Amino acid sequence: MYTHADKAQDNKSQSVSASSFQIQSGSESTFQFVDNRPEAIAQRKLQEMVNNSPKAIQFKAFQDMANNNPEVVQLKKLANDKLNVVGENHDESKERRDLEISFSKSKTGGEYWEEHDFKPEQGKFGDNPFLLLLGTSSNTLGNFEPAFIIFNNEIKNKGEQQAVSKFIEDGVILLEKSLVLMKDHSLKFYPILSGEEKISIGHAYLKTKTIMIPFAKELKNRLKHFADNSDTTEEEKQRGLQDISRISRFIIQQLKTISENLSFDEVAEKRSDHMNQIANTYKHLKGVWKVGQKHVDDINKKDDITPDYSLISQNEFNAEYKEWLEENQENGVGGT
Repeated sequence: MYTHADKAQDNKSQSVSASSFQIQSGSESTFQFVDNRPEAIAQRKLQEMVNNSPKAIQFKAFQDMANNNPEVVQLKKLANDKLNVVGENHDESKERRDLEISFSKSKTGGEYWEEHDFKPEQGKFGDNPFLLLLGTSSNTLGNFEPAFIIFNNEIKNKGEQQAVSKFIEDGVILLEKSLVLMKDHSLKFYPILSGEEKISIGHAYLKTKTIMIPFAKELKNRLKHFADNSDTTEEEKQRGLQDISRISRFIIQQLKTISENLSFDEVAEKRSDHMNQIANTYKHLKGVWKVGQKHVDDINKKDDITPDYSLISQNEFNAEYKEWLEENQENGVGGT
């Protein structure tokens, strides 16, 4: 039976319960009840301790990074109905080229082209031959000139032998290889060019073959002679160093002329623009065209470019390539 005592007790409970809540009002007349009962306060404090624990803070930081990281997206995969322009690290791809070709053809049902080998039709090159030569020249200059500056600085500090050895190692050997590459590029692409570009590449080829390569060899011989003969007089030493500097400055000036005083990055960006134009024109060709990742980055960062072909980063390609390798391990496909 519901008695007066029960009712009184019930009213008391309601009174205590009501006093355990406070009404908070916001600026927009929105009311919120706050539970101030001891057990509720204890629970909130416990939850606050959990939320502020190092592990919880670390987890939240990782979660925020994931939510705010634009790279946490679905990785693009190779398309089998159009041209794929794919970024690469040249050294990495060179070591596994045969496997890359097999993988790319199996995924796209099309062809596979290296950076300089995309020739969609007669007289059309994916990588502009003239710009390629400028890039090779500016890259050679970018490696050789700093080595020459270091050489001069060390000479001033009377470290002749060390300077000569370092210059041979860092600058001249690379210079020789680069000049041969420049000559080969000039000879390879010359027949398919016309007009001013043909004249420029022709001049570059003649300069490289008949002047710069012989000068580089002479420079290397003088450096080695200087390093091997410690008994030379101070006068002979100074004359030898002057000859080395004179030859080096001449080579640097020739490289600047061939590269039209453009930096490697400037030439690379021009090459990227050309690659994008060619890829859009021949987007219907099925297959994979591998280019340096820098070219993919150049194309991606331009707001006014919307590729009609499939543009794949080096990381995206590598992820799909790795999956393919793992799937084919049982069938005897190996490699890295």
